[in-house]
Amino acid sequence: MVLAERIGIPLPRGGEFVVTTMVVATAMLYLPTSAAILAAGLGTLTGETFARKPWYRLLFNVSPVATATGAASLVWRRLWGDGELIPHPDRPEMIPYALAALSIYYLLNTGLVSGVLAISARKNFFRIWRENHRGVFMPHFGMQIMGVLFAGALV
Repeated sequence: MVLAERIGIPLPRGGEFVVTTMVVATAMLYLPTSAAILAAGLGTLTGETFARKPWYRLLFNVSPVATATGAASLVWRRLWGDGELIPHPDRPEMIPYALAALSIYYLLNTGLVSGVLAISARKNFFRIWRENHRGVFMPHFGMQIMGVLFAGALV
């Protein structure tokens, strides 16, 4: 998680896109919700600390990742159920539920970050969100799919 946090791609209007998404997607589908939140939060905290971010950015960057991970994991658990941690990749019926959870993660994480950027820059939220994320949606989605495959391979 810490290594993934160190690989960042700057966004056009502030912030950065990190490959942590793949690891977080695996954690939220494979681990219990509390463990997924802890892994995402501690991984982001450690990565931000190594990057020597100011304390306020460090705390803020942990918050949307932990919040989005928790919400997405709860959606996943509610939709799929707690019977299995994650089904094998040969069970296609889980795909819509995983995509729903991953969509929650994406929208909540990017929405929280874009909201703060919009407030601090006094600009339109939707404009900030669109400008920052239109070019990274497919790579972000691809990393989430890789996370699903990794979680499936762990079972």
